[in-house]
Amino acid sequence: MQILTWIRRSFHENYKDQCPYILSPLTLILNKILSTGVFPKRLKFSEVKPLYKKGIKTELSNYRPISLLPSFSKIIEKVIYKRVYTYLEKNYVLDNKQFGFVKILLLMKLYTLC
Repeated sequence: MQILTWIRRSFHENYKDQCPYILSPLTLILNKILSTGVFPKRLKFSEVKPLYKKGIKTELSNYRPISLLPSFSKIIEKVIYKRVYTYLEKNYVLDNKQFGFVKILLLMKLYTLC
């Protein structure tokens, strides 16, 4: 149920009118992915585009590639991240000295270590 609420809030901002029509199929697909552990191949594709950084626009070294992923892939990634992180946090899997990819502010962690 938390996933439904999260998806509803995420989509509500940008797709207010379509939300009632999109929510049910997205939930079905998301639950299928989570229950089977199989991520659809079609959602693994990204469109790579060059993004101009600085300098002369005709030089390739002045561009960096960016990957445009399907929106639904990003949603699935966030849901899986939330589930895994909650599990790691609840079961004390993360070390006290783990600073990267954690929600707690770095200063709070440093304060407790000192």
